[in-house]
Amino acid sequence: MIPGFDTPRVERKIFYPEEIYDELIDKFGSYRLDWTFPVGQKFDIESYMSEVEETIRHRCDTSLHLLENHPWDFFMVVFTSVDHVQHIFWQHPRGILTIERTYQMVDQSLGKFLASLDDETTVIVMSDHGAGPINRIVYLDNWLANEAYLVRHPLHFRDNMVRKSKYYLRKMLSTQSRKRLRSLFPQMKNRLEGVEFAASIDWNQTQAFSYGMYGNIY
Repeated sequence: MIPGFDTPRVERKIFYPEEIYDELIDKFGSYRLDWTFPVGQKFDIESYMSEVEETIRHRCDTSLHLLENHPWDFFMVVFTSVDHVQHIFWQHPRGILTIERTYQMVDQSLGKFLASLDDETTVIVMSDHGAGPINRIVYLDNWLANEAYLVRHPLHFRDNMVRKSKYYLRKMLSTQSRKRLRSLFPQMKNRLEGVEFAASIDWNQTQAFSYGMYGNIY
């Protein structure tokens, strides 16, 4: 059992049994979470879709490996890129073609699964919900801070420098260079953002936090 997109980071203890982590790392070199929701309003579509394609391929290959090399009674695999792409491109000029392209990628993966199964296996293809555009986002942490449920530390010079450094790196590095860095350090961005978020909050004074746009308050 391997958890999904809300996993803080990829490490051995999130896998059950933990030896599955060693097996996948040995076979594929890394394991990436199925998370392809872009951060920020501006991004290169082809670069983004290349990342989507790589994520779907990785999810397919790793899942097929487990399907074919371990005994099972029930096997489930989730592809979340379809969700992300539909939210992003629902009203985009290139929306229909981009969404269709994503479904074709997942359909090709499904074909590989079907080829590995016998005729006695029951196969169910399903969605967890419908799709539609994201027009507005509510960051509950801002509301919690305004209502004094969440207390942030004052912005230090160091924090300001970190933010400015990230901004200039994004402007200076080419799309190919950023993609190369992501492949070399697949979990570094998530880990740094988690550390930055945790360090910005005064936990002794904070009663609740949200961390994201999903509606959960912790």
